[in-house]
Amino acid sequence: MSSSKWRILSADNSGLQSSDVTSIAEDEQGSLWFGTYGGGLTRLSPEGDWHTYRSAEGALANDYVGYVATDPAGSCLWAICDSVKGTPPDPGGVCCLTPGGQLLHPSEVYSSTRAT
Repeated sequence: MSSSKWRILSADNSGLQSSDVTSIAEDEQGSLWFGTYGGGLTRLSPEGDWHTYRSAEGALANDYVGYVATDPAGSCLWAICDSVKGTPPDPGGVCCLTPGGQLLHPSEVYSSTRAT
């Protein structure tokens, strides 16, 4: 049995904007992506840098990210925003972060998938 140490991350001791983590995914570059309930989508780079995407920036439908997943081809990181009744903006949706770092709004994801 190996002796490994666990590190507990929270909004108090890390770059997470919310301690309510709903999903975690690792991309091909080794970054960890955290979907949070109320804190948006947060990236932890292999170098230890934190960056959070929030709905106020216009990229996410809202800050309630219920699921994060990577595309097997490495072309997109998918984030699914929950529909939260009474929380503007109310509608949920699917967002896609491209390898170039562009976070596509749900309407842009729909438009780009319809074009192919």
